[in-house]
Amino acid sequence: MDGTDKLWQDEIQAVTEHAQIVLDFYENLNEVNKTPLHDGQIQVARAFFEDKKRIIQGQWGRNGGKTQTIVVIAVLAALLYPGSHIYIICPQRKQGREIYWSSGRLKKAVPKKYIAGDPNKSELRLEFTNGSFICVDGCENLEGLRGIKPTLVFYDEFQLHSREFDLEIMRPNLLGKSASLIVMGTPPKRDCYYVEFRKALLDDIASGDASRFYLELPTEVNPAVDKEELKKTINSLIRRGDEAIAMREYYGKLIFGGEGSVFPYWSRDRFVRSHSLIMSLVEQDRTNLRWYTLLDPATQSCFGVLYLVYNPYTSQIYVLDEIYEKDRKKMSSVPMWEAIRKKELELWPQSKVRAWKRYCDEAAAWFMNEVHSSFKVPITPTSKHSSRAEDDISLIKDLMANEKILISSRCVKLCWEIENYVTDDNGELPIVDDHLIDCLRYGIKGCRFKFVEGVSRKESEVDDLDLSIHRSQVARVNLETNEDWTGNLGESRMSRDDYDLGEYFDA
Repeated sequence: MDGTDKLWQDEIQAVTEHAQIVLDFYENLNEVNKTPLHDGQIQVARAFFEDKKRIIQGQWGRNGGKTQTIVVIAVLAALLYPGSHIYIICPQRKQGREIYWSSGRLKKAVPKKYIAGDPNKSELRLEFTNGSFICVDGCENLEGLRGIKPTLVFYDEFQLHSREFDLEIMRPNLLGKSASLIVMGTPPKRDCYYVEFRKALLDDIASGDASRFYLELPTEVNPAVDKEELKKTINSLIRRGDEAIAMREYYGKLIFGGEGSVFPYWSRDRFVRSHSLIMSLVEQDRTNLRWYTLLDPATQSCFGVLYLVYNPYTSQIYVLDEIYEKDRKKMSSVPMWEAIRKKELELWPQSKVRAWKRYCDEAAAWFMNEVHSSFKVPITPTSKHSSRAEDDISLIKDLMANEKILISSRCVKLCWEIENYVTDDNGELPIVDDHLIDCLRYGIKGCRFKFVEGVSRKESEVDDLDLSIHRSQVARVNLETNEDWTGNLGESRMSRDDYDLGEYFDA
């Protein structure tokens, strides 16, 4: 037997062995789950096994099948690629134990003959006869996971993961063995690291990076879900004014608000107008308006300033502009006052210093004293201690409900704060990222806002939502049509670089 014949025999043996592994896995999968993978799950599997994507993110509606997708890809990768070190990272180790370990979900997905010994319950580690293992852990285990050398990592419920864990702990780990990262989660209800990660990934894809992949999958893509009940649930949420929850939890769309949102009436379409339009409205009523500069000083975090005008005859408030300074070098009294006054003159040219009424957080006496000492400009301190934040927030909500506030398109950070102003699990108001909301509170209190005439809140009827318009609308980036992604079993050697899985997961 010459070298060529030996090479072909090795090739045939490798194909046969791997074909048997996949067949065993597939038969076990059907026995355990009773249902095949659905279209959305197959797309993620194709992206990893066939398209060799290095970073994959799936944004899922609830009960869309993301956990099963993680289990299938993790187990199959462990079986096909000997010596694989695979980690499934949940927000907390306890959560991972419940989802993957105590439920038996992970162990049941592996044909028994491929499991090496008894699973390690203390380490949540499942070892395979070929030297691979799958370990379940939590992203709170920062030091315990620092320095590992994985070949494949999953982030489950990524909306609850931390920036520190991804950027400082796991990303450096991925470089050791050119590992892949598969990220799964339901979109969050407020801005967090998930949003930053997603944006960076989409930017990479838009710039032509073929090693990245992103898709969105609604709950409806899972054939096991009762479609009629799903439709009823969604329509019920919409009728209650919780459309944001429906879009986020069941359509897998990134949209803030809904449950926990402090400002349920908020939408940019409703309250934000172009700066030129806002200023033209102000110009029409200039003689009737009162002008306010609201300040929330800081020396370490963010110095927030809001510019507001109020028409006491119509109860209309216009928010004209903002300053959101985070550069500590610019946050001292003199440069900040100069920037504040410059903006006042831009908004109301040739206005005298005393034409503006200024209110400042009473805790920032240092700023008020220094401005008065250097520029002889009086600034009135607030009296937050004499009022409840909840009462002020309630008044802002009434302004929105009665459409008595319009905001300039320049106020990007104010809009961002409003959209992310979400109560915590105990129903408490947030205490971070509220600098400009505090300024808005100062302005409404300072102008002694009153409704001139009673205006009832508008109630809009929501038409019954036809779920069918969303059917099969699976948003994908850089993915071709979902033809059989596993159709070439046995045509090449068994490595992730050149191995296709065959027809075992044909949808």
